Amino acid sequence: LIDEYQDTNAVQYALVKLLLNDQQNICVVGDDWQSIYSWRGADFTNILNFERDFPGAKVVKLEQNYRSTGNILEAAHQVITKNTQRTDKRLWTDSGDGAPVQVHGVYDDAEEARQVADRISAQVTIGARRYSDFAALYRTNAQSLTLERALLQLRVPYQIIGGVRFYDRKVVKDVLAYVKLLYQPHDRMSFTRIANVPTRGVGATSLDRFLVWQSQSGLTIIEAMQRMASEPVVTGKARTALATLGEKLFALQQRIEDTDPAELVEAIVTAVGYRDYISDGSPQSEDNLENIGSLISDAQNFTALADFLEEVSLMSSVDSQTSDDKVVLMTLHAAKGLEFPVVFMVGMEEGLLPHSRVFESGPAELEEERRLCYVGMTRAREELHLSYAYSRLQYGNRAYNPVSRFISDMGSSVAMTNPEPQLMGYQPDEPFYSDEIGFDVGDRVRSAAFGDGEIIDVDGLAVTVAFISGQTKKLNAEYAHLQKL
Repeated sequence: LIDEYQDTNAVQYALVKLLLNDQQNICVVGDDWQSIYSWRGADFTNILNFERDFPGAKVVKLEQNYRSTGNILEAAHQVITKNTQRTDKRLWTDSGDGAPVQVHGVYDDAEEARQVADRISAQVTIGARRYSDFAALYRTNAQSLTLERALLQLRVPYQIIGGVRFYDRKVVKDVLAYVKLLYQPHDRMSFTRIANVPTRGVGATSLDRFLVWQSQSGLTIIEAMQRMASEPVVTGKARTALATLGEKLFALQQRIEDTDPAELVEAIVTAVGYRDYISDGSPQSEDNLENIGSLISDAQNFTALADFLEEVSLMSSVDSQTSDDKVVLMTLHAAKGLEFPVVFMVGMEEGLLPHSRVFESGPAELEEERRLCYVGMTRAREELHLSYAYSRLQYGNRAYNPVSRFISDMGSSVAMTNPEPQLMGYQPDEPFYSDEIGFDVGDRVRSAAFGDGEIIDVDGLAVTVAFISGQTKKLNAEYAHLQKL
């Protein structure tokens, strides 16, 4: 008896054949429509070819669904049946049609996250649902940041399943350690973290000797590294590595006053070789690069490094809630096997879902993305909300991705809300200029990321806003997309 047969790989398939030894006493359970792990070696053709491999096998279709409403099943069915490599079945339920599947068009990813948080908060406030009734699903880990910020703004407790909070991720903490060291060149904790990241041959003994000497010298850590070329504090590879790193960081430090935070982060990952360090072609490598891209995009919202680091500190210092009543955030892959009364699937755009890498692959990869979409949709028991953004910050640049083809697959089975979000009064194709940003001191504005506030200073593209939350932020008007109230 074998469960999840659609996720077996070539070795497991061969083992099954060996164990049977030409016998026919085998029973498998599986669903080819939910095969989403080819990147782990899973081969869903094992279940598609089961009847060929075992002639005379009896197939029992388990088509009654005990989880989702009829409208959710219908929309998911419209997506999955566009695949050519699949078995034929039609799921049904006796629990009624339920609420229509909602498709929401929004202007950008910040507004998308804010709408998710608003809907959750509103339902909990009136006592209609608990936080734990909700899940927000996304294609890549890097997409969690905007959701995390929006939930924190409304004090909505959340947990990330199958991962960690954005600012707790290793690659993010590594890059931020460089940023903090540039801003505070006596920061030993940050230096200790990055002294040998990427690997430079700086061992623990050399690091200890260097820090003792640096402390006695009165120099900053960056200045002390520069002196390694002439000071015999450490020897060999470590000495050269520290001297070289010192020169690179000194050059970056000189740019702090004239460089936006996003540009500085981008310059760091290039100058110290961090991008190359995490680029090995693996799925984890891709995830790491996307997280760095999200960090750069997040920094794009700030014009002053101090403001960016303050926001990072606030996001990083949030205590974990001990209650089980939390909103769940997770990737679509991590959601398999779970279910929730209300599900939000964000980022329904070409390049995210389906992921951009399938455009360079074949139809098999696209069909797996469609199965992944199906899996996400069928995690919902009662309500399913799908959203796409007309504009999204990716790798520090504003991207305008088409709506996912999977939305088109659903046809009339879903209810569309604001299908053309670019008509909401935004002009994304017209860049802002310092004398045309349209904001004055005293203007009341709304930020999808920080809420409502009042502009207290305007300096070129930089606007300083005092938000009703008590925070004061210096934002880049080109990327913050503030709305006048």
